[in-house]
Amino acid sequence: MPAPVAVRAAATRLDWVDVAKGLAILGVVAYHAGLFLTPLGLVDGWQADATRVVALSASLPLFFFASGLFAQRLLTDSFGELFRRRLWPLLHLYVLWSTVRFAVFQFVPWVLPTSDPSDWREPALMLVLPNGGLWFLYALVLYSIAAWASRRSSPAVLLTVAAVVSVLFTSGVLSTGNTGWDKTGANVFWFFAALHLRERVLERVARLDARAAFVSTAAFVVVAGALVADLLPLGRLVAVGLAPLAVVAGVSLSTTLAGTRTGRPLRHLGERTLAVYLVHYLPIAVACGVLSTSASLVAAVSPATPALPLVLTVAATALSLLAWRLLGGVPGVFSVPGGRPRRERVEQAVRAPAA
Repeated sequence: MPAPVAVRAAATRLDWVDVAKGLAILGVVAYHAGLFLTPLGLVDGWQADATRVVALSASLPLFFFASGLFAQRLLTDSFGELFRRRLWPLLHLYVLWSTVRFAVFQFVPWVLPTSDPSDWREPALMLVLPNGGLWFLYALVLYSIAAWASRRSSPAVLLTVAAVVSVLFTSGVLSTGNTGWDKTGANVFWFFAALHLRERVLERVARLDARAAFVSTAAFVVVAGALVADLLPLGRLVAVGLAPLAVVAGVSLSTTLAGTRTGRPLRHLGERTLAVYLVHYLPIAVACGVLSTSASLVAAVSPATPALPLVLTVAATALSLLAWRLLGGVPGVFSVPGGRPRRERVEQAVRAPAA
């Protein structure tokens, strides 16, 4: 007798969730590579636009969806348990790596036309204004507190409110002027949808096949491509509808790739997204900061402009994985001080199958 759908889905959930996270983190790294290369004139315009659309409309919603999918303990833990298991690890990493970021940019030129991370106000206000490179952790803290505080509220009401907030921020109707706050608002629906609709999601996932992956992925590519090419009017409104399509495509593609040879490296990467997320920003920013100091260096690499975003994405990802390998066993670097090394505790707060 075959196992119930929910049981079969739960048994394989780690594979497809990690594959989804691997896909998502690659989109985020590619976006930052294009972002930092743009002021130097070392990325083609369409490449920068494509990585921006993929990261903001696909990678981030998929990441938050994965993070909320197995966060049911938020609905049952006491606040003390919530703080110990989830909030403290997230806050520790956010403060630690924000401080590291501040220290690095005391010596490395900042090339983006945004607030300078070497400014003393960055660490001083990090708990009020989300750090531009680490706002994902900050958002998870806020989502977790909000989910715990509203655990006795109607899921239908919560999802309606979250959907309205996400639409308003994604469409640009609402903006705080702070990138971290705006992206937190834009993605809140995906975390709460996964949190409160988990059983339905797992049931649907168990029914997905390669045909669903092909159709949904093709639809996303077509719509995203049209958006990048400026072929669709009302681009902001199209972006609102692109995120649901991206999540469906990402989940469908991940379930198809899970367990395959192609999906294996993505799963490996997805199991280590914490390290990649925390580290990748620095080698990208440092490389571009060094380039910005010399016009001759920029001229020397400019013939390779079409390939630079890919090269920088691969290099930053590889260096992040190397940092994980070298420092993953050091308590406090990727885990809470005095806690179990590597990912056992902190990944519970960040990766999907946990807490």
